[in-house]
Amino acid sequence: MLPADRQADLSKVAAAVGGRRASLTSPAETDALTGCVFGAIPPFSFHPDLTLVVDPLLFERYPDIAFNAGRLDRSVILNIEDYRTLCSANVVKIIQ
Repeated sequence: MLPADRQADLSKVAAAVGGRRASLTSPAETDALTGCVFGAIPPFSFHPDLTLVVDPLLFERYPDIAFNAGRLDRSVILNIEDYRTLCSANVVKIIQ
């Protein structure tokens, strides 16, 4: 998870989860891991094979985050400190 105006460095993502390389998933893989519409994945992991990695910049920029709630027509706004408490993420610098 990172701010929407930034791009992840996939080599940093791979290193953060102990892998050699990382790539984006296909719509089918996304559906299998999240059960959500492609492009509307909330910033939480509910699948044991899906590790959530969050760049620390996300916690520094704004007091709230907004994200899709598993559907393209529903959004959530959440206080960033509440998100930090709930997300159980690996916080690692992954931005290019």
